[in-house]
Amino acid sequence: MSMKKIWLWMTFSIGVIFLLVGGGFYFWASESYEPTQLAILAMESTVPMDGSDLLVFEPSNKESETGFIFYPGGKVDPSSYAALAQLIADQGFTVIIVPMPLNLAVLDKDKAEVVMTQFDHIRHWAIGGHSLGGVMAASFAATHEDIEGVVLFASYPLDDALKDSTVRVMSLYGSNDEVADLNKVKTAVDLLPKETLLVEIKGGNHSQFGSYGHQDGDGKASISETEQLEYAAHYTAQLLKLISE
Repeated sequence: MSMKKIWLWMTFSIGVIFLLVGGGFYFWASESYEPTQLAILAMESTVPMDGSDLLVFEPSNKESETGFIFYPGGKVDPSSYAALAQLIADQGFTVIIVPMPLNLAVLDKDKAEVVMTQFDHIRHWAIGGHSLGGVMAASFAATHEDIEGVVLFASYPLDDALKDSTVRVMSLYGSNDEVADLNKVKTAVDLLPKETLLVEIKGGNHSQFGSYGHQDGDGKASISETEQLEYAAHYTAQLLKLISE
C-alpha cells in the first residue's frame, strides 16, 4: 500500500473515531433526568420572557431587588428545579433558572452574564447551583464582582478563588447523599470565605434538591422531597436576606 493510501486511511479512521466519540457524548448528554409532576405544576408560575429560554419566578406580593441565578445539575432538565425556585420566590426574591447546552453547565459557565443584563430592577445578585451546576456557579462568582452571594447545593468549588472574597457563601448538603463526595463538600469550606455557612439537611439526599425522581447511585432519603425542598428554600432565603440588607 502506498504512503498516500496509508495517510488517507489514517485520516479516515481518525475522523470515524472522532465521529463515534462525539456521537456517543451527545447521546450520553442528551439522556437527562426529566421533571416530576411537582416541578411541572410549579412551572405554571414562571414569568414569560419574550425570546428567552430563562425560567423566571417572581414573588407575588412585591417587586424584588434581589435576584438568585440558578445553574441546574448535570444532565437534569432545568424545569426540574421549578418547585425549589418557586419556594424561594415565595419568600420575596427573583429566581432565574438558567438552561444549559446539553444540560451541562460546564458548557456555558458564563451564561449568567446575559441574565444580569435583563433585570433592571435587581440591585443585589446571588448565584448558586446543584452538583455540577454549583461548581460552575462558584467559578462564575469568583470572576464577577457583582455577585454578592453563592449557594451550593450538594456541591463545592474547584479551587480557593473565593476564599479571600467578601462574597457570602452557603453550602447545603443532604446527610444521605451518595452521589456527591460529602467529604469534599465538607472540607471545601477551607476553600471558601471564613464566614461560609455549612448546612446539613438531615435525611436529605442528592436528588431531592430537585424534582426529577431518584438519581442513579443516590442514597435513600428519610425525609420527603417536599420537606427537603422547603429546608433548602428556607436556608437559601436566609442568605439572600443577608445580601439584601
